[in-house]
Amino acid sequence: MKFVQMSVALTVSCMPRVQPDSVSEVDYRNPEQNGSDTGGLQDPQDAVYVSTIADDYSMGALVRVDLTHLKVEEDLTATTGDTVVVTTGEKVVVLNRLNTDTVRIYQPGEWTHPELEFALPDLSNPQDAVICNDQIWISQHNRDKLTAHSLTTGMVVGSVDLSPWTGADGFAEATNVFVQDDAIRIIVQEFNQNDNWSSEGGAILSVPCQGGTPSQLEEVGPSPSLVASNHPNIWGVRTGLYGEFDGAIYIMDGDSIQTPPIITEETVQADITSAALTTNHLMFITADTDWNYTVRCLELSTGNIQVAMSTSSFLSDLAIDYQGRAWVAARSGWSSEAPDPGGLYVFDPDQCDTALTTEGPIRTTLNPYNISFL
Repeated sequence: MKFVQMSVALTVSCMPRVQPDSVSEVDYRNPEQNGSDTGGLQDPQDAVYVSTIADDYSMGALVRVDLTHLKVEEDLTATTGDTVVVTTGEKVVVLNRLNTDTVRIYQPGEWTHPELEFALPDLSNPQDAVICNDQIWISQHNRDKLTAHSLTTGMVVGSVDLSPWTGADGFAEATNVFVQDDAIRIIVQEFNQNDNWSSEGGAILSVPCQGGTPSQLEEVGPSPSLVASNHPNIWGVRTGLYGEFDGAIYIMDGDSIQTPPIITEETVQADITSAALTTNHLMFITADTDWNYTVRCLELSTGNIQVAMSTSSFLSDLAIDYQGRAWVAARSGWSSEAPDPGGLYVFDPDQCDTALTTEGPIRTTLNPYNISFL
């Protein structure tokens, strides 16, 4: 995650209530076609789950979009104004933040109450979650450990010591966690929050699902984050700080970084803010100094880069579904240009063009923040 320092007045108030049967439907181009950028390498998914939030961060809600017909189901459950949704182990996990650090685990389709809910330490700032070894592991930015919780009680049943990767502020800034080769991969960002979030490194770690002492696979600072894909064995890492063209995207080759990087910020002369991989393409988002965003497609075999869209909206997330389509979450940003509509954009990486037959994005009542597939 690249960090941008902003001063925002945040007020938690009543959550929005939109009837679950209040839906919209959009046709997808060739909905029966599986897409050519998947290789058939991931199990079919039913839906994309989206955390949506108000522009003033005062409230949020969970939304589901059917992947075949793009039918939108609004307000499955209310959330805080800063929420991450994660899908893992056939569960939907909602990580509430904004000084309300809780974890809610849902069985898809049962939204009246969570299957399990538990609190985390105040201001721990949860980032990601993964189920492994019948436990749910939660990464928390403002801690020096990764904690494992019982899927029955939510109680802490294990932890991984991240103190060797903490700096002056005492936090490792753990962000992404995921399972690869029967082990949990952990990306730590190693900021110094006391020094204007300056970088003190960044690393990829690995630890067995039962816990233990983590080993460092690579040192990859500054500010590393996961570049996920729709292929179970392909992933990468993105680095770089805001306002400095110091970042790059690397593909992982086993437990090592593949060099040289497939793209650098210096090459595109912009900050790279999000990225995701298909078997044939890298999809990535860049931001210029005026806070205008661009979605780009890089063909891995040739290095050719095309532009799919440029917008004044803040593009907060990008992910690839099992069909190889790139989903982008857009919401109000800081550009001085006329605002573009928020919503979910869907792109075909092969054509580097929209995969929707309608003009504009898929709209939700509150603008989308992050996305995950199940």
